[in-house]
Amino acid sequence: MVFEKFFQKQKESEPTSPPSTEAKTDVTTDNDSNENRYINALKDCKPTALEDYGYYFFPERFGKENVLTISQRVLQLSIPFASASRDLARKIECEKYIIKSIESNPLIKTLVQALADHNCPIDLSRHFSCEQCDDAMPTGMFDPATNQIVVCKNHILHFDDCIITGLVQAFDYCRKKYDVHNLHHFACSQIRALNFTDCS
Repeated sequence: MVFEKFFQKQKESEPTSPPSTEAKTDVTTDNDSNENRYINALKDCKPTALEDYGYYFFPERFGKENVLTISQRVLQLSIPFASASRDLARKIECEKYIIKSIESNPLIKTLVQALADHNCPIDLSRHFSCEQCDDAMPTGMFDPATNQIVVCKNHILHFDDCIITGLVQAFDYCRKKYDVHNLHHFACSQIRALNFTDCS
């Protein structure tokens, strides 16, 4: 969709260079091995009967059906397309907003570069997902189970804040042993993210 077209433009504009003959060496700045780097990959962060991890805000995450409220149905009727086309139009609009935010917002550019510097480059088509969200969740989140930043395509008012919050959490997950089951880790990451968005 939009992300694929964006990457094609980037690849066409990049100059091609001959492959390097030097042997590449693996440079690691941490003493941790790659196996222990992503502690959440060793855990099952998918929703269970006892812990939901907030996935009820994102009904499309694990194949649940999204039930629309009456107000959402009325709003959906305002877009003059079939139901599938409306969802596709919202998803394309959401992806365009993500690309625009990454290209124009200096803080988002800095966070994306920081992730790349810590050997966690962002691939828009892999690490961002535009989904329908519950009305109680106005922005989005970082999903450690799939390593994606979920952006609510039906709530585009605070778009940059959502992306910044997700990128800060992704950075914490990449840089340190961020454990979603540890409330101290979660609180510190949320405070850092909110410091960038709400306190600046």
